[in-house]
Amino acid sequence: MIRVLQVIAGMNAGGMETMIMNYYRNIDRNKIQFDFLITAKEKCFYEDEINKLGGNIYRITARNVNFLKNRKELKAFFKNNKYAIVEFHQGITYYYPLKMAKKYGVKTRIIHNHGIDRAFLKKYKIYNEIFAKRRISGLATNYFSCSEEVNNQLFSNKILKNKNIEIVPNAIDIEKYKYNNTAREKIRKELNIEENTKVYGHIGTFTYPKNHKFLIEIFESISQKEEKNKLILIGNGTLKSDIKREVEEKGLQEKVTFLGIRKDIDMLLSAMDCFLFPSIFEGIPLTLVEAQSNGVPVIMSDTISEKVSINSNCKRISLEDKEKWIEESIKIKKENEIDRIKKNENMAQTNFNIRIQAKKLQEIYLKYAEEN
Repeated sequence: MIRVLQVIAGMNAGGMETMIMNYYRNIDRNKIQFDFLITAKEKCFYEDEINKLGGNIYRITARNVNFLKNRKELKAFFKNNKYAIVEFHQGITYYYPLKMAKKYGVKTRIIHNHGIDRAFLKKYKIYNEIFAKRRISGLATNYFSCSEEVNNQLFSNKILKNKNIEIVPNAIDIEKYKYNNTAREKIRKELNIEENTKVYGHIGTFTYPKNHKFLIEIFESISQKEEKNKLILIGNGTLKSDIKREVEEKGLQEKVTFLGIRKDIDMLLSAMDCFLFPSIFEGIPLTLVEAQSNGVPVIMSDTISEKVSINSNCKRISLEDKEKWIEESIKIKKENEIDRIKKNENMAQTNFNIRIQAKKLQEIYLKYAEEN
C-alpha cells in the first residue's frame, strides 16, 4: 500500500477539502491511503471520517500563530516521517512545506492548483511572476490542476511549455446528488416552507469571493416582484455575521434562512427551485457540479469557467448586469422530476464523475510510486 500525504490547512467542509474527500472515498484504499498534515487546531469536519477510512491526521502549528514554531515542526515532521509521495494544496506565498519535503528526500512532490482568487493574484502579481511561480515550480516534481484555465496562476512558463500538468477535475459522486422528491418534501417541511413557495439556494463559505452581499441585493429585488419565495444559505465563514446584519437591515429575516454547515447537501438541493452562485472568482466549483447533478436550475457569474456550465438549465450572467440576474431568476419555474433526473444522467457522462476520475488518479499515484 502507498500512503500519500496531503498537506492542507485543515479538513473542514470547504470545496477543496470536499473534493479531496470525494477522491479518498472512491480510490482503492488497499492500494492507496491518504494521510493529512494540517495546521487547524480545532477538530475538523471530516476528521472522524478520515480516521474511519484508515487515514492519519498530523497537526503542526499554523504559520500565522507562530512562524518559527511552524518551521521547526515542519522540519521535524519531514525528518521523522518518510513518504514517497506528498501532495501540497496551497497558494503562492507559502512554499516552506515543499522545501522541507525536498530537503528530507520526498521523491514525488505534487503541487495541486485549485485556482487562486484573482484579487489576491493582482495584489501579489509582481511577487508571483518574478519569484513564487519559479520557486514553487522548481521545488515540486509533479503538477496537478483543477482545470487548464488556471494553470498559469501557479505554474512557471517552463512547466506550461512542457505540458506535464495532470488535470484532476473537481469530481463528485453523481448518483448521490440525483433529484429526490421525497427528500424535497422532507426538507421543505423541516424548514416550514409553505406550498408553492419558490426556494432559492446558495452553498459556500461566507468569504469575499462568494459575493453574498450581491446575492442578498439580488434576492431583495426578486422578493419585491414575487409573492412567495425563500432563500436558504448553507455554510459558515468570517463574513456570516455581516451578511446576517445585511439581511436584517433589509427586513428579509423571515425570507432568508442560514443553515450553517450541513451533511445533507443532496437533499437540500432537491428542495431548491433555483441555485444562485454569483462568485467573484472560482476555479471549478464543486457546488456547481453538485447542483447540476441534482438538476436544479443554476444561475452563475460569468467569471466562472464555461466548462462547469453543462446542463441546458445553467446560465452564466455578468455581475455587472444585476437586472439580468433578477429577470432570469424570476423567469425560472419549478422543473419536473423527470427533467431533473435526466440532468443527472447527463452529468454522469462528464469528467465530473468521481467513479471514473478516482481510478485515473489512482493510476497516476501508482505510476509515480513505480517511478520512485
